[in-house]
Amino acid sequence: MKKRNTKLLNTIKDKFSLSISFIKAKQNVKLPPIIKMDYEIFTIKIEFIDFVLISPKHQEPESIKRINMIQEKYNLPLLYLSENIILPLQQQFLKSHISFISEQMIYLYPLLLLKKNRGEIIEKRKSIPISVQPLMLYILYNDKYHEYFDIETFQSELNYSTPSLYRHVKDLEDLSLINVKKDGRTKLFQLNKKISFKDMIKLLRSPVKETIFIKDEDFQHINKNNTYCLAGKSALNQYNLAVSEQCYAVFYKDTKGTAWDKLNYSSRYYEEYDEIQKWYYDPKSIIEIMKDLHAYDQNNIDPISLYLSLGDSGDDIRIGDAIEMLFENIERIYGWQTI
Repeated sequence: MKKRNTKLLNTIKDKFSLSISFIKAKQNVKLPPIIKMDYEIFTIKIEFIDFVLISPKHQEPESIKRINMIQEKYNLPLLYLSENIILPLQQQFLKSHISFISEQMIYLYPLLLLKKNRGEIIEKRKSIPISVQPLMLYILYNDKYHEYFDIETFQSELNYSTPSLYRHVKDLEDLSLINVKKDGRTKLFQLNKKISFKDMIKLLRSPVKETIFIKDEDFQHINKNNTYCLAGKSALNQYNLAVSEQCYAVFYKDTKGTAWDKLNYSSRYYEEYDEIQKWYYDPKSIIEIMKDLHAYDQNNIDPISLYLSLGDSGDDIRIGDAIEMLFENIERIYGWQTI
């Protein structure tokens, strides 16, 4: 990597104490020769997120299509590194949640945003690790039933080993998302309501690890006992959105069985195919920890995970309106007035 680019990259390590390491690509990616000629390409890990890092070798008008092609080939979030990035390209990156580092601005979605304007930090935050998210969802969904939580309550409700649970609670403490109070030897935990509900939700990640498509008749054979929940746009039907496509959420570990091995997969949608979201955590387990389960259709995934999974799906006005209605409903039931 060129010296000036190394210096740019090290900015996020030196200024924000974010860990950076170069890693080996998980797959052999084939790119057109012209792209290899025009870009330096690496795979790196920043904190807990893997990125494909690209840096242009020549200062020429940039093509967002080629950048998107690289991202699709690697199937990783993209980090664009260049001393100078023209404003229209910055705006496209921000709109598409494409991370970039330049002399003028640093944008690492979802880790931080720094705008070089008298050295002022506009926003800096870390996301909650995805392994901690079920614990955070449990607290959000059940906060109104508990003045305080303790480790024993978490253990009785969540499928974590004791060491993992203590580690995850410490993660939430470090992010200042929960306050800690001692009652003798017992630690008691409470949501930090100095942070707004909306800002706390922004720290959560989409539960979707991968999306595949399976012929409907094949999937229904596996789902004959209605094991899997409706997800994606299919779960927005209660928010005035009717769609013909079916989308289901599945814990990714459940797809490793022999029954799944026999199915024909597709990486894109075809008529008569169902969209299957492979999740980092078990969708059913989140529904089971909701105390007010009666208020929701149990055939659907939980509302916060639904909102997170929809991401940038709001380009269609109808879908955007349904997503907005979904969040308003979540905030009305589980939100709070900032202290």
